[in-house]
Amino acid sequence: GRHPIHAFPYPLDPAERATSIPLPEAARHLRFNKGLEAIAASSPDGPLGGTIVAIAERGATFDDDMQGFLIGGAKPGSFTLTRHDDFDATDAAFLPDGDLLLLERRFNLRHGIGMRIRRIDADRLKPGAVIDGEMIMEAGFAHQIDNMEALAVHTSASGDTILTILSDDNRSILQRSLLLRFRLTDR
Repeated sequence: GRHPIHAFPYPLDPAERATSIPLPEAARHLRFNKGLEAIAASSPDGPLGGTIVAIAERGATFDDDMQGFLIGGAKPGSFTLTRHDDFDATDAAFLPDGDLLLLERRFNLRHGIGMRIRRIDADRLKPGAVIDGEMIMEAGFAHQIDNMEALAVHTSASGDTILTILSDDNRSILQRSLLLRFRLTDR
């Protein structure tokens, strides 16, 4: 029921403790177990200048859009992310160009499991904005996915942008831990 964000020093120093990042008041009132789920720190050199982007897993009700926050940086504030097709936010990561990738998942009896990734242009991440994003990938029950909850981005030695997606088995015999890797190609 609490929605804190803590930062550790980089490079990691085991002797130092994490510091608490001050959150907007609205972030303290998110739904129980549907609070801040997708969190990504933008590059200090990128368009958002080190802003932390935090997105709630789900809105105030099942049908509501997701609430997002711009924490720190030059223009802190909140925004709204359009929710589609019963998908919930699970993680986010910034691309080298400053755009944000949002990993989403769905699980219900009608559609089974699903995951998708949306790309959100960095220049749309502004206080007060209502944001959607271009869907760049979607997978469902017929694909080798599970409860996909983690997303990371890195650049390979050859210069390719690599997306790594990880599932959480929740210690259940009905779920698997999967690690998937994809090369992001031009739009």
